[in-house]
Amino acid sequence: GLVQYKLPYNEYYYTKWYDNSNSGIAFFHQSTLKFGGFSITAGIRADYEKATLDYQYYKFKNGVQSPVDSVISDMDFFEILPKIAFKYSISEYLTPYVTVAKGYNSGGFNATFEREQDRSFKPEDSWNYEAGIKAKWLQQRIYTNLAFFYIDWNNQQIYQTVPSGTGSMLTNAGKSESKGVEFEFKILPAKNLEMWMATGYNNAKFIDYKKNENEDYSGNYLPYVPKISMNLGANYQIEINKNWLDDIRLNITYNGFGKHYWNEDNVAYQDYYGLLNHRITFEKGNVSFSFWGKNILNAEYNSFYFQALGNSYTQIGKPATLGVNLKVNF
Repeated sequence: GLVQYKLPYNEYYYTKWYDNSNSGIAFFHQSTLKFGGFSITAGIRADYEKATLDYQYYKFKNGVQSPVDSVISDMDFFEILPKIAFKYSISEYLTPYVTVAKGYNSGGFNATFEREQDRSFKPEDSWNYEAGIKAKWLQQRIYTNLAFFYIDWNNQQIYQTVPSGTGSMLTNAGKSESKGVEFEFKILPAKNLEMWMATGYNNAKFIDYKKNENEDYSGNYLPYVPKISMNLGANYQIEINKNWLDDIRLNITYNGFGKHYWNEDNVAYQDYYGLLNHRITFEKGNVSFSFWGKNILNAEYNSFYFQALGNSYTQIGKPATLGVNLKVNF
């Protein structure tokens, strides 16, 4: 006869179920008073938000379900956000300005967490200061904007990978700041031709961030914030005005990203890289057909970095990519 043996086995798996919802309401008002070329703009916003988490964690061993953790919790956040701006039009073509505003992001719950202290994160608030001057020349064919900024953060929310590396979560840094300058230049040198350049310098650091007894990141640079950034580009329209074609639009842009760090410890980083993109569009009535390319010089860079189980991993940025688009407007 046939004898069958059923070998013993252990089957184990787990399930985690999340229901994470956010709701809120806000009231705001803004008014501007003008005195000749001088104007004052004042605004205020009242913001209320509520975050709710329903979290269930079960493990299954040999077909038997056992509860591990169950949480139903909510948090309420309320903040008053003022703003004031001063602007003086020295002439139609020259305008200095100053702006002071309070920024705010409510707290909430993480959908991915592995430790109790990572289940939720606190709200962040900031004071944002900006001073600059806008100018136009040559019958508004040249436009420039020079701006200096300073941001003072409390409990800044930053993304981190969970300890196992299988997911991201929001945590809070103690105190941080960002200060720098931005310059924008736009010119219309000929009919149907527009060219621009924008560049910025940003020195963003943790001022007081002691994560635990062994990790003090005070003085380190904020992750994911390039120190230098730039954008160059041009648009040119060729008017055809034929029965079969209205015009051809040419576009080229270059985006540069300076050195930036991936984590608070400032060990792993991405060096400067630039992406050159182009688009050629043929238009007739409500139909447009485009040939486009992204990263056409095939720059090599990393778009993401994380650590898991003692190893480091990077996600390679997209290589040179070409494509076509057909768009019809109805």
